[in-house]
Amino acid sequence: MNHRLPPVAALGVAGPLLAASAVGVAQALPALTVGAPPTPTTAPEQPTLTLTLPAPAEVQIDAMGAPMDAQLLLLDDHDSLVEQDADSGDGVDARIVRFLAAGTHRVRVVEWRGRAMSARVQAQVLPPLTPVAQLAPGAPPTVLNTPQGDSARNASAEATLTIAAAGNYRLDATSTGDAELTIIQNGAIVAQDSDSGDGTNALITRQLAPGTYTLRVRDYGNRASAITVTIAPQ
Repeated sequence: MNHRLPPVAALGVAGPLLAASAVGVAQALPALTVGAPPTPTTAPEQPTLTLTLPAPAEVQIDAMGAPMDAQLLLLDDHDSLVEQDADSGDGVDARIVRFLAAGTHRVRVVEWRGRAMSARVQAQVLPPLTPVAQLAPGAPPTVLNTPQGDSARNASAEATLTIAAAGNYRLDATSTGDAELTIIQNGAIVAQDSDSGDGTNALITRQLAPGTYTLRVRDYGNRASAITVTIAPQ
């Protein structure tokens, strides 16, 4: 589904936390202050902002419009819909958590029933999760325990993977549930998989350069799980 947008106001990302008002199309945004709280403003129908990232990152975007029901749409620079959300934030507020590439993205905020509202938009770059293990190819299988969570990120566990030599590697994530596996480096997703292994297990076979990576695992249903991770050269 594509969304063609009119000219938009700019929302720059200058640090780990930024805040901006949801304002009307073509209106200038106030200056952004890292760590400042969101600023409320009266939003006409379908206000759109641009979100600029200097580097790839995992980003959380919140739209808060209580007592109205704010909705979020994230679009790429071609105006194509990337993701949308209604109520993943607090109450009926909207929240999107996603890895985004460096560059400019568009954020549209609307009210569920198309009513005018005072909305607040906040975006923040999320830090990596604390690694619970150190992994290397050829090491014994490692069990990563994931918590039950109310979102994919909150139900995940991460481990550090060190690749000493370039090569083709097989990474397996197995469990009695539905394991998902993601390889992350420098704030960007390198590869991810859900069901390419046996049953509902995850399997990634990929050429990896020397360096440090992050492996993120979770259960598809965000349930607590014990996920066994194995890395082997091919």
